[in-house]
Amino acid sequence: MEETAGAVVEFDPESAVAIDLRSAAGSLSLRRRADGVWDVSKPLRDRADPAFVAQLLEFCRKARIAETIDRSEVRKEKVTASSLGLDDKNAWRVSWRDAAGKELADIRVGKTAPLGGAAYVSVVDERRRPDVYVVTPDLRTLLARPQEAFRDPRVARFSAEEVVRMAVRKGEGEVEFTRQRAPQKVTVRGQDGKPTEELDEGTPWFISRPLLNAPASQAAVKDFVSMMCGAQVAGWLPAAESAGGATVEKPLLEVTLTGPAGSRPDALAFFPDPGGKGTVICRSRLRRCAFRVAQEIADDLAIAENPDNFRDTKLASMETGLVHTLVCEFVEGESVELRRVGDKWSWRPLAGGKWSDAAGERVEALVKAVNETPVLAFAENSLVDPAVYGLDKPAFVLRFGIAPNGSLESPAELTPRNSVTLRMGIDGSRRVHANFLGQPFVYTIGPELGYAIPVKAAKWRSRTLPGWSLRQVRSLRIAVGSEPAVLLRMDPLTFKWTAEREGRDVSEMLVPAAAEALANRSGSLHAGNWLTDGPAAAAALEKPALTLEVVREVYDDAPGASHDETVRLDLALMPAGPTAPYCYGRMTGIEEPFLVDARVLRELSIPLLRAPKAGAER
Repeated sequence: MEETAGAVVEFDPESAVAIDLRSAAGSLSLRRRADGVWDVSKPLRDRADPAFVAQLLEFCRKARIAETIDRSEVRKEKVTASSLGLDDKNAWRVSWRDAAGKELADIRVGKTAPLGGAAYVSVVDERRRPDVYVVTPDLRTLLARPQEAFRDPRVARFSAEEVVRMAVRKGEGEVEFTRQRAPQKVTVRGQDGKPTEELDEGTPWFISRPLLNAPASQAAVKDFVSMMCGAQVAGWLPAAESAGGATVEKPLLEVTLTGPAGSRPDALAFFPDPGGKGTVICRSRLRRCAFRVAQEIADDLAIAENPDNFRDTKLASMETGLVHTLVCEFVEGESVELRRVGDKWSWRPLAGGKWSDAAGERVEALVKAVNETPVLAFAENSLVDPAVYGLDKPAFVLRFGIAPNGSLESPAELTPRNSVTLRMGIDGSRRVHANFLGQPFVYTIGPELGYAIPVKAAKWRSRTLPGWSLRQVRSLRIAVGSEPAVLLRMDPLTFKWTAEREGRDVSEMLVPAAAEALANRSGSLHAGNWLTDGPAAAAALEKPALTLEVVREVYDDAPGASHDETVRLDLALMPAGPTAPYCYGRMTGIEEPFLVDARVLRELSIPLLRAPKAGAER
C-alpha cells in the first residue's frame, strides 16, 4: 500500500446537472432543474435533500487520495473486491454528468477504511485509473441511508431569507405579508477602493391583506416566516396515499410562499390526520406529495387569523439621520419649521422670519419619541370621518422630510414620496389618536408624545450660547454680588492682561490664569433649558448674583473686516439658593431667560485678584 495525495475526481461540480446512485439494493437519480433546485427523479419523484446534494457536490472539491492500493494486488487476490466492499453486491456506484449528458466522473464506493473518515474508492474506467484508493471524506456514510432520507425533509422549499411573500388562508379569510426585496449580498468598495461583500437587509415587511400596506412588526413576521420555513417533515405518506386529506372538503388552512423572481410559489395545504397522533397532513402542490407535520405547526399558523397579531406596535420607525426637514404646526402653540443643511440645524417661525441656530438634539429626541410611542389600540383601518378622532383639526401636525436641503434659501421640495406627515387629534373622550396623512390607519396612543413636542418656538433654539475664543476677547467686566466690578483687558499681540477696579490699576494683584479661565469658560456656555414662561427667573435676574460684560471682536463677511460687540451675561440664584442644581441666566440678544448649571456660577465667580500685601494701599 502506497501513501499518495491528489484528487479522485477532477471536474467543476457546478457543471453537474445529473447524479446517479446505484447499488444492489436499488438506484436513485438526482436532477437539477433550471432554477437550481435538485429533484429525486426516480424511483420516486420529489425534491431532493439540499444538504445531501451539497455534500455530494462538495465531495468533488474535497475528495483526496490518502493511500493507493495497486490494482495488481487485487488481481493477485492479495486483497479482494468484496473485502473492500467494491464488488457488485456491496459497492455504491456514483456518477456525475453535465447538461450535454457527458460523464464527468464515475466511481465505486466501497467500505469505510480502517483509516477512519475515509472509504475505498475505485474509478469505473480502469484504463484511466486502474488502482484502488483510500479517499477522504468517507462517502459511504453519506450514501448508507433509506431512500426516503434522500428527500428534502423541509416542509417549505424556500429559506426564510428568500421569501418575499407569505399568505395564510383559513376559510374565507386571508392574511398576507409582503416585502419588495429580500436580503441579498452586495459588493461595495471600501475607502481603500477594494471590493467587499456586505449583506443588504432588504426592505421591511408589510401586511398587504386584509389590510393594505399596514406596517408590520418586523420581529413578529420574521419569526412567523422562519417558523414555516424551518418546519420539518414528521413522516412520509406512501405514494398511494399522496393525496392525503384530499377527500376532506376543505383544508384546515393553506399557505403560499413566494421566493426569488422566476421561482414557482410553494403552495401547501394542511388537513386533519385521521391516522396520526399530534400530527396533521400537509400536501405540497409543488412537490405533488403529502407528508405528516407536527400539529403545532398548524396551530402556530392559525394565529394569522388576526392580522393585529403581526402589526407594528410602535408608531413609526424613522431613521433619525435621514431627517433633513421638520415642520411643526399646532392649534395652540407656535408653529415652526426646521431645516438641516449638512450637519447644522436652523429654525424659524412657520410664518417666516430670520433663521436661528436650532438644537439638533431636539429633532433627534422628537424622532425617537415618535418611533418609541406605543400603539395602544388599532382604532380604524379605513379612515372615513377624521372628525371622529379629532383629526379634522389636529392638535399637532408633524411633517418629516428626508430630502437633503441645498441651503436655507433653496430647500428641498417636500412631496409625498420624500416626506411623511403625522397628525395627532383628540376625540370627545380626550383620547389621543394618530394618523399618517394618506394612510387609512388610525392608532390610539397615549398623551406622552404630545408632552414631548415643544410647542414654544424658543424650545427649538440651540442650547449653545453665543461664545467667543480667547483671541476674540477685548475686555471683560465682571461684578460678583456687591463687590466692586473688575475690568480686565488683554493685549491681542502679547496676550498680557491688565486689571482695573474702581478706576485704579490693580494689574499687580491679578492672577493671569484666573483671567484666562474666566474668558475661556464664559465663551463656551450651554443652556440647560429655555424658560418660556418664567416670572420667577425675571424677578431673580433683577438682582443678579453675577454680571459679566464681554467686548468681543466679531468678524464681518468682508475679508479682514471686523467690529467690536458687547455681550452681557447675568446669572441669578434660584429661590432654593446656592444648593440648587441650576441657576437662572440671561444674555444679550436672546429674549428668553434660561437655566444653566449652578457650577457655572461658581466657576465664573473665582477670585481674580490676590489679597493685597500688608501695608499696601487697597
